Amino acid sequence: MFRVEYAILSNEKNRLKQVEKIALFEEQLDEIEGQIYIMCNKNEIGFVDESIPYEGEFLVTWLSLLNSVILHLNSYGYFAMLRPDSADVWLEFKLMNEVVQVSKIKTLKEHEDFIMTKFIENKKVFWSENIDKSELFQEVLEKTEAFIQEVYSINKILVESRRIKRLINTFQMAKDNVCINLLEK
Repeated sequence: MFRVEYAILSNEKNRLKQVEKIALFEEQLDEIEGQIYIMCNKNEIGFVDESIPYEGEFLVTWLSLLNSVILHLNSYGYFAMLRPDSADVWLEFKLMNEVVQVSKIKTLKEHEDFIMTKFIENKKVFWSENIDKSELFQEVLEKTEAFIQEVYSINKILVESRRIKRLINTFQMAKDNVCINLLEK
């Protein structure tokens, strides 16, 4: 089972509703903060609980990385992303036919990049789970589309920011990539 949840809390929604000029939004904090929760079978990352006023996750960054997983797995069969809120904890994705092995790892060697398309050696594995590829891809695409629609409904000006435009572009490429792979089967 693979599940992604997110929440944009009321304080952040109020901040986003007040944006009148995209340039000012991009200068201040070109990101949308909130909560994110990822579940891989029984292993969990983060949480979504709107009664807790924590808004420390960068939702655009998380969703952009998760959409990049789709693109890179289909191209390279491997993708690792540094957790946005961590210095050395990564989520590693390995494609094995129609199954994706998702692992939470800690690197034992420092890396300058935030994403890796080559296998990371020298690591400590916290957990590793096998997820159906189509389930993972569908969940990421559905939640990204819901997020983009929610942002638009909060304030349509926001979809003009560079970061959200990049998210939309990455999402569309991932969606197209999944469709092309389905047609090739």
